[in-house]
Amino acid sequence: MFSAEGGIRMHSYLSLCGPDDTPPTVEVIGQDGRAMWTPGRYEIEGPQGRAGGDAGTGPCRSLFANLVAALAGREEPWSPLAATRNEILHNNGSIKSAGTIRPLSAGVVKRYSTPEGKIATEVEGLPELIREAAASRRLLSEMGVAWAMPTAAVELAFDKFDPSPLLSG
Repeated sequence: MFSAEGGIRMHSYLSLCGPDDTPPTVEVIGQDGRAMWTPGRYEIEGPQGRAGGDAGTGPCRSLFANLVAALAGREEPWSPLAATRNEILHNNGSIKSAGTIRPLSAGVVKRYSTPEGKIATEVEGLPELIREAAASRRLLSEMGVAWAMPTAAVELAFDKFDPSPLLSG
């Protein structure tokens, strides 16, 4: 969890250690509504009602069309690199707040071969924990998850980030 200028609380729940190849879900929850995107589908809910549909139509189609046109040099991207600073600050803040990469006990982590011959790593129960954390707007450590470590709030108004202390352990 991070606090940005104006005291806005931001939570981020990310993992690459789920039990299957479930596609990512991006959900943004605000005081007046929420927006959710999964590959192939979007939903927007707010005071004026609810909308959703195929991600290949509506606002998602326009976004994808802009991306293709920007890559071809025909349009300016709607989200140029310079506009991603807040997302980068958020990601860097996650790393800075964590302080270090902490190992999980062997009983929590499962490694196995998939039918396709790939090695998969799964944190037991993580999809359910992430759904519960997001729904309750709490950190895993605030939910009492045994392996989740509480971290300190960090200031996100930094211009440079040095990850070397994290990589030395």
